[in-house]
Amino acid sequence: MDSDSGQSVFQLFTVVLMILALLVAPAAMGGIAGADSSGTQTQSTDNTFDVTVNETTVEVWDRSVLPLQTDSDAAETSVEAPDLRINDPDGTDSFDVRSDISVFGTDNVPVEYGDRDDADTAQWDGDATLVVAYLDESLTEEDIPDDGIMNQLPSSIAELDDFLADSATAENRTQLNDNVTFAEKDVTIDGDGTFADDVNLADDIDDPFDPGSGQYAMMLSDDPVVEIENNEVQDIADDPGTVIGLEQAAVHADESAIEVDDAEPGDDITVDVDTDLDDADDDVIHAVGIYNEETFTDAEFTLDVTEEFDELGDLDDEDLVLEHSIASVNGIADIATDISAAGMTLSEQEESGEFELQAVIERLADEAGVDTPELEATGDERLDASMTALQGSADGEITVETFEDFDEGEYQVVHVASENDTSQQFETTEEQITIEEEDVVDPDPDEPDLEIIEFDDVSIFEGQQADISAVIENDGDADADGVDVELDIGAGEIVDTQTVDIEEGATETVTFESVQTDDLSPDNYTMELEADHPDTDASDTATATLTVSDTEVDDLDLELDRETIKVDRTTSATVTATFEDGTEEDVTDEATITSANDSIASVDDNVITGEGPGIVTITAAFDGASDTAQLEVLPVPAVEEDEEALNTTRQDLLPDDDDVVFTRSERNSPVYGTDDDETIYGFTGATSVEDVRIGGEIAGDASTSLLASAPERTGEPDDEVLAVSHLDLPEAAADGSGSMLMNVSVDAVDDLDADAEDVEAVRYNDTADEWQTLDAEVVDQDDEFITLRADVPGFSFFALTAEEDVDPSPDDDDVSILAILGILVLLLLIGYVLLRSMRSDDSDDDSNSDGSDDSDAGVTESDDNSNGQSK
Repeated sequence: MDSDSGQSVFQLFTVVLMILALLVAPAAMGGIAGADSSGTQTQSTDNTFDVTVNETTVEVWDRSVLPLQTDSDAAETSVEAPDLRINDPDGTDSFDVRSDISVFGTDNVPVEYGDRDDADTAQWDGDATLVVAYLDESLTEEDIPDDGIMNQLPSSIAELDDFLADSATAENRTQLNDNVTFAEKDVTIDGDGTFADDVNLADDIDDPFDPGSGQYAMMLSDDPVVEIENNEVQDIADDPGTVIGLEQAAVHADESAIEVDDAEPGDDITVDVDTDLDDADDDVIHAVGIYNEETFTDAEFTLDVTEEFDELGDLDDEDLVLEHSIASVNGIADIATDISAAGMTLSEQEESGEFELQAVIERLADEAGVDTPELEATGDERLDASMTALQGSADGEITVETFEDFDEGEYQVVHVASENDTSQQFETTEEQITIEEEDVVDPDPDEPDLEIIEFDDVSIFEGQQADISAVIENDGDADADGVDVELDIGAGEIVDTQTVDIEEGATETVTFESVQTDDLSPDNYTMELEADHPDTDASDTATATLTVSDTEVDDLDLELDRETIKVDRTTSATVTATFEDGTEEDVTDEATITSANDSIASVDDNVITGEGPGIVTITAAFDGASDTAQLEVLPVPAVEEDEEALNTTRQDLLPDDDDVVFTRSERNSPVYGTDDDETIYGFTGATSVEDVRIGGEIAGDASTSLLASAPERTGEPDDEVLAVSHLDLPEAAADGSGSMLMNVSVDAVDDLDADAEDVEAVRYNDTADEWQTLDAEVVDQDDEFITLRADVPGFSFFALTAEEDVDPSPDDDDVSILAILGILVLLLLIGYVLLRSMRSDDSDDDSNSDGSDDSDAGVTESDDNSNGQSK
């Protein structure tokens, strides 16, 4: 294949893409001349340029290319085009050209007129003439000049000016009318610059004009420009009007159908095409183009008109500069078969690579003998695009090749098919595909493996809520996030779901709490549990039995977590039902818990809040049974912690010789309980006193104070003091008896190496002048405090004490006796050693003085020793 001719094929495709966006530019570029130096349009009929047609001057409005447009929303095939702007010679004004490329169906080609980008159409209100030209040629070989059709067309603006000047000659008119059918329609432009009535090429043009599919051109003028008779141009009008609108439209015979799939860069993309064209001679020409939609539509093209002009002949190709942001085109152009049309033949060939857009346009224009404007690349964008063209049957598969370096993204697929001998019978369509690398799929991916390893039977009583649990294990080699766990009881009678995450190698306990079973009568129900991981095939199911028994409540027990609370404090209730068969169940959630007086205590579910001082009855009811409990709500005491003020006021309560230091004091009003006939004073416990209970009804406030130490006159209690308190009661209760709730910190007891059972409550008896141990018991213990309830015969100073646990050691007398015994033992040992030493010395002296035989002496001594030992 000739490399030059191959490159021309690729250039042809590239320019086709660009020309689609630039079709209307030549008609618009003249409109810039009317701008004043400030860039403000005067919007008068003076904003025109002249075109000479057969020595007759026709004025063309400089904005005529803008306001007359087909409605692309009604198009059957439409793609977005790049942004195209046209700038005036001094750069002070510019306007946008339409940004879509559309092909219409034969039954709907709406045409609109109106203001667009400084095109003030209101100035043209009144009657106007719309001329529609339809390319109606039917070419045979005899119609085609020896040097081809392309060489018959103007190749420059100058040649276009000459062509128009001679177009009204008899010979040119005959040639024009042989290939173009003309019609005109009278229209009205309203004061707002729009058509007064809808205009549609499909049904609004005068009979017998009904051309159907093909290529159309439209010209709107305020007065007739040409004389038309029997759908033929007769001549230029004697006093031609001003051209105020220009537009073209492509109308296909039908919309072709294509099927194409997403692909990866570098793939050969197969496009399955289907048309209704006549392929008796297998001469249907197909072209399929694929291009990066974002790159193409985001591109910017600007046509700069560098010289002002009044007549078309004054404008030269060198006066135009086309700026383009796309610097190059990258892809494959394939002429898959020889293509013959309009007297030209393209041989089978292929060209691929990346080409500079400027070089492509210049080379194609040079080969076609057409002048081009100056070209200037303003960006470095690369357009990834490929095309395939062939000639053959009406239907089939067309393969378009791509490069591996194509950018990933959305790509536009455009198909155009036409019959060889006419420009009228053609079909188009478009689709979008995604070209991107597919994710690599691991043939053996790590996946979770779910198994329900525990799902036990559950038994409840009729109407009771059920807690249903299961343990699910993930024994796979990947985490299972978002596992859907569905519980189905009784084939859909009860359905509940949860979503959990289970890590690789882990287990997860799933609990459906307080499942309502009110609709289940006594029976056995199958529970089905399904665990499913929606992202993989990991799943498992298991079944168990829910037994609903018919039994009645035999007894109900209500217990309060705390039976005495302060205002604004809470306690919780627990309700336990004992059934006829002896089983017990916590029915707190199912039971109804109420307060006899909401102003004293309010109930929310099983949480009870103190609202005001008093004693109130709390009732729990369940399945016909009930139980009550008394709740004491005590007022919040007033607290005094300022030691200076405290010791000033509190010292007056004690005898003058009681030199004590107060560290905290609390005062509160009483609450009287009629059931127990006792008065209750509540405190925070910070003074070691939590409450004081006195028989009978007492009026007046009481206070409790924490002392730094016991008064000097009372002396310290026998054991280690943990806390010392003083009570100040109304006079009516001062000599009474009752009980006290007292506390001490666990840390203080631990510091003495003591236990809760070592803590004692003592009271100072003023009459006996001594500390006396009270009858007390530990009623509560947590991590912070030990709480005791003590019976008290009267009220005075109180203390909590504990005996320190110390290691036993001998007293001084014991030490003295031991020392004496040790000394005596030591003296006896010393005396014994000295005695033995003296006896040995005496024996030696006797033997030496009598001169007796040593052996005899020895025998005698031996006997003596024997006797002595025997003794």
